[in-house]
Amino acid sequence: MSINPRGRLRWPVIFLSAVCVLIAAVVAAPAAQAAGPRPLFQLPFPCGESWRLGTYPGHDDYDIDMTATTGTTNGRPILASFGGTVVRAGQDDPDLSKGGGYYVRIDHGNGWQTLYLHMIEYPPVRVGQVVAQGQQIGRVGSTGASSGPHLHYEQRRDGSKVESWFDGVPSGITTDGYPAGEPQSPAVTRISRNCGQPVQGVADGQSVHLRGDFTGDGRGDVGMLYNYGNARSALFVAASTGTGFGWPQMWWDSGVGNFEAERTKVVAGDFTGDGRADAGLLYNYGSGRSALFVAASTGSGFGWPQMWWDSGVGNFEWERVKLTVGDYNNDGRADAGLLYNYGNARSALFVAASTGTGFGWPQAWWDSGSGNFEWERVKLVSGDFTGDGRADGGLLYNYGNARSALFVATSTGTGFGWPQAWWDSGVGNFEWERVKLTVGDHTGDGRMDVGLLYNYDNSRSALFTAASTGGGFGWPQMWWDSGNGNFEWERVKLA
Repeated sequence: MSINPRGRLRWPVIFLSAVCVLIAAVVAAPAAQAAGPRPLFQLPFPCGESWRLGTYPGHDDYDIDMTATTGTTNGRPILASFGGTVVRAGQDDPDLSKGGGYYVRIDHGNGWQTLYLHMIEYPPVRVGQVVAQGQQIGRVGSTGASSGPHLHYEQRRDGSKVESWFDGVPSGITTDGYPAGEPQSPAVTRISRNCGQPVQGVADGQSVHLRGDFTGDGRGDVGMLYNYGNARSALFVAASTGTGFGWPQMWWDSGVGNFEAERTKVVAGDFTGDGRADAGLLYNYGSGRSALFVAASTGSGFGWPQMWWDSGVGNFEWERVKLTVGDYNNDGRADAGLLYNYGNARSALFVAASTGTGFGWPQAWWDSGSGNFEWERVKLVSGDFTGDGRADGGLLYNYGNARSALFVATSTGTGFGWPQAWWDSGVGNFEWERVKLTVGDHTGDGRMDVGLLYNYDNSRSALFTAASTGGGFGWPQMWWDSGNGNFEWERVKLA
């Protein structure tokens, strides 16, 4: 039910010469009708790994062979490109030198399926098993009609092969060069972003900085909401080149008299599910009325912000909200998370789930009850800390006496479990007031970690990482130290 927050209540290429001859049991997919929107498929390998994608004459259009660009291909983990239900898992042919060898096929719903062939061993998943995006479903091998270790991969829509897309970007592998005269798609190298969660933003009170893959090229960019005064605001994007940032470009300008930055809390997330990060803006109309706007990215600009949710007068006090973003229900779209302050040491985490074109009414996924959780003592982030494909709530709590603790409210897909203390600094060790928070998969294990920028005074700042184990955080380790006189914490906005 809806809850009123004021009431009672997310290789060099070696493309194998052997043609993969697949028997009908593997190739034939049950025909579905009227496929829905393409899921946000990810490369079927762990976050950050580099793979070459290509084909060869006679392979078949849209079929992709994948080989690691570094290290050994054989035995590498294969992950689900998107969540779904296993509909085939096992051995294609009694003769392991024929067909697709050990394989898995996953049905993602709405007419979409993915196929994974030539695994090294019998897959660890079974027919009927529900798997999450990023969950391991096998290991790369060379069983079946294959001349060397690789993953044969396909995406299917309504039973027919289509061009595979990863992280919202087409692979470019469409034609195999057969028969003679047909062009052969060139091989490409892709970096996996199968990291268990969509791009996350960082929101801290009235901060006006954000980060996300606004261009859709697989690299994180920096966004800025700039206040010109006179009720004029503009969104800029500094696009990453992989080794630097381009000069910030204005992607949207409200014009004078239209949008007050002081009344805005901003985050970034792929709210539309198209593979590009959009800007989300929580606007304060006063009189207990707040509204969530989305400025959808085109890849080179933002559309005019559209109102996706309006609380109405008297229902949602902007000043009582801390804003975050994450794909809490694992549907491939970013949702808005709102930590609401009821007073009397009572806080509640609401989720406004994205439909792709709007937000549902915020639902209370967790309520601390009176006397249990002081909103003023919390710094809020979101990330998939457990590695299950759903974003969780992360809360850095201030106990006073230089004691801070990191809590995680684990998402079930429809609610948050009670926040558990995953790390406690103990008294005298970590001053909450000296910390700025961020999240990211810093260790590259598919789980989100917490980054803490700490202020030592004397223009000395240090970046710590509290690495997630899936059920807790390790003690924060110093990954960088500016040294005295080099970096003033007060001058930094962290993304």
